Amino acid sequence: MWDLYLQAAAASFEAGNIDVMQFLLTKAPSGAGLPLTRGYMYSEK
Repeated sequence: MWDLYLQAAAASFEAGNIDVMQFLLTKAPSGAGLPLTRGYMYSEK
């Protein structure tokens, strides 16, 4: 069953019928202090 799900998801992505969305929830007001990009993950310290 899992294999069928993965095949259907792959076919939907290829056909352009599906999208990926991400939400970030915080306790801070208006997202204060959140970075706009993921650049901080790749910077060397």
